Amino acid sequence: MIKPEILYIKDMILFIKKWWLLKNLRQEINRHSGFQSLEDVSSGREVLLSSQFFIAGKKDLPQYPGLAEKFLWCRKKYKPDKLKRRIKEYNDIFKVCVEEGYIKMIKTEKGDMPSTATSKAHKLNGYIGLLQGILEEYLYAWTVILIPLFIGIYGSSILKTLIDALRDFIKLI
Repeated sequence: MIKPEILYIKDMILFIKKWWLLKNLRQEINRHSGFQSLEDVSSGREVLLSSQFFIAGKKDLPQYPGLAEKFLWCRKKYKPDKLKRRIKEYNDIFKVCVEEGYIKMIKTEKGDMPSTATSKAHKLNGYIGLLQGILEEYLYAWTVILIPLFIGIYGSSILKTLIDALRDFIKLI
């Protein structure tokens, strides 16, 4: 029988993957918004990228690799099977994000385009949003993340220095 703690850790890893996908989608939308005119951006128009362009990229546009190919450039043994597996994995994570409401699909004349302009995606913005999301979603994360953090802070010389400085300040008063 699998311990529940292991399942929580697996779920937290999947949650971090969702956050990572949202972060990269937000970055790509912002990067492509920079190519628009000032009037378009100031009017609130959002640049929308298709999920296929975001994940797999386009072969005829090598300057815009997809998310799956973006992190394979450093591999010495580049295998097409690895790229296919990553595209499949990222598509699955993308679909789960759409189902859970982190990404909303906007209908356009070119098809459905993803947007991160949702309240759930906004809460997961940045590293603090990730930490807050994990701590809200998984009660077990409090013991996995915060207790070692407090032990590390308590055992650190920085905390001891601050306590000593506070004691000296109180003695002066």
